[in-house]
Amino acid sequence: MRMKKKKETMTYTKIQTNKMLLLLLMLLLLLMGLQQVLLMVLLQQVLLLLMVLLLQQQVLLLLLMVLLLLLLQQQVLLLLMVLVLQQQVLLQKPKQEVQQQEQQQELQQELQQHQEKQQQQHQEQHQQQHQKQQQQQQQKEQKRKMREKMCVLLKKKFC
Repeated sequence: MRMKKKKETMTYTKIQTNKMLLLLLMLLLLLMGLQQVLLMVLLQQVLLLLMVLLLQQQVLLLLLMVLLLLLLQQQVLLLLMVLVLQQQVLLQKPKQEVQQQEQQQELQQELQQHQEKQQQQHQEQHQQQHQKQQQQQQQKEQKRKMREKMCVLLKKKFC
């Protein structure tokens, strides 16, 4: 009977040791980045272990677990801070996108104005060229008419 009780105690101790190892493994995984899901499981396991330790009145392990809980609490606070910062970044992204869109619109408007200006200058140059050609044509026509008149006058005089 005594042997059976000793065996049960050893089994219980092994189970508790395995739980502690599992807890430490979860803590390592938590620190490696699988934070949010593992944190909840880890907190649940730590609380269960704390209750067992309280029932067994193991003061040193209880203090160690409380220390671990405090560390986890810091981790939770860090997680919350990270989440808040992520939300702020997500809120700022649309503002940046709006600013970029406004800048793009301004640049497009400036480009369009510049193109219109160039087009207008080109049209003005074309008009000036056309007017110049018309003037030259008119001058040629006037000279031709003057020559014809001169010819007619000269013919009358000499004929």
